[in-house]
Amino acid sequence: MVAAQTLGAGVKMTRHIPQTIEPWVADYIKCWRRERATRMVCALLSGAIGITLVMATIDRALALPLAARWGLFGLVLAALAAAVGVALWSWFPVRYDKLRAAARVEASMPMLEGRLATLTVQQTYSLETRASRGLLDELRKEIELILRARSPGRCVDHRGAHLAIVGLLGVVFLTIGLMTIPVYGLPSLLARQLAPWKNSTPVTTTRLTVITGAVKVRQGSPLAIVADVVRVRGAVELLVGTNVNELQPVTMTPVTEGRYAVTLPRVERDLIYRVRCGGALSEIFGIRVDLSPPDPQIEPAQLVAPSFEDPAVIYARTLPTLPSPNTKP
Repeated sequence: MVAAQTLGAGVKMTRHIPQTIEPWVADYIKCWRRERATRMVCALLSGAIGITLVMATIDRALALPLAARWGLFGLVLAALAAAVGVALWSWFPVRYDKLRAAARVEASMPMLEGRLATLTVQQTYSLETRASRGLLDELRKEIELILRARSPGRCVDHRGAHLAIVGLLGVVFLTIGLMTIPVYGLPSLLARQLAPWKNSTPVTTTRLTVITGAVKVRQGSPLAIVADVVRVRGAVELLVGTNVNELQPVTMTPVTEGRYAVTLPRVERDLIYRVRCGGALSEIFGIRVDLSPPDPQIEPAQLVAPSFEDPAVIYARTLPTLPSPNTKP
């Protein structure tokens, strides 16, 4: 197989490797390209995951703006596209420089002692003569004997690819480990970074637990909303209204360490509410108004306790009294 290529100032050279040796060299170059592609793909994926984790950590502390999250999303997409492109490129056949290929094989197989490079140079520059033809034949036979004893794949140095794979697995396992830590909130952080078009709320270290939850109250009755807050940052507010887009803030009062409450004096209609503290938002709960006439046999629930009793007791009082299992109808 002869391939012509122009080098430098119009110098035309013939790059040739004997046909009995070229298939082995071609397989070597193929394995080398795939090893290099593996390193590049693992590096791109590790970089994309690593940058995403760093940005997620920053977002947890500073609540990154939408533009920054879109920029990260574009960077991750570019890294994934590049990884796919490199992987596909490694499987497509390409023309390669025979002299450089011979030099690369020589570098990985010191036992050749320059034989392959010498043979390739002799035939590249057409230095073969009648006197040297016999020596070149002997040289080719020696090279064939050496190459036949080893497969091309084993001659390629795979240490770089192995390290790249270990690095990628390390980043993946680190991500999985962080996802198992509830306080870190990595699933929500990743959703904010990788899906910036969604209106995801920021993830903070503040934790909200709304004790009252979804309730049903008698029309016109008061209602106490109680919430526990861990790592308070700023004011704790109750957002209440009839429409999720028109919630009105009401400041909640601290009752005990980490516990806040506020009273709705009269509940006349169905409402929705959530609790906010800093960048943390609770889920949305419903307040359903019971329009049925009061039962004189059931004592009205005292929904607001002056001393703010245990939240479980307050919540229990919002529920109607159920008959005892031993009571006959």
